[in-house]
Amino acid sequence: MTRPRDPIAEELQRRADRICALIVGSDYPDVDIEIEIRGLRRWCAERLPDRAGLFELVYGGRFDRLRQQFRS
Repeated sequence: MTRPRDPIAEELQRRADRICALIVGSDYPDVDIEIEIRGLRRWCAERLPDRAGLFELVYGGRFDRLRQQFRS
């Protein structure tokens, strides 16, 4: 049995993947990447207010690691 798809979770993943791609494979300025991350954080807070801390646990660390690895 497959689980029903959660459109909010799918959209969050799509947006996060886009930011990861910007960090890793583009010359997008760091300041603009930070703006993208803040925008995604706001998007999550609006749609998933009961899971605000989860964003930092999952995506905050991921974005930081990618920035350290690919933007240093």
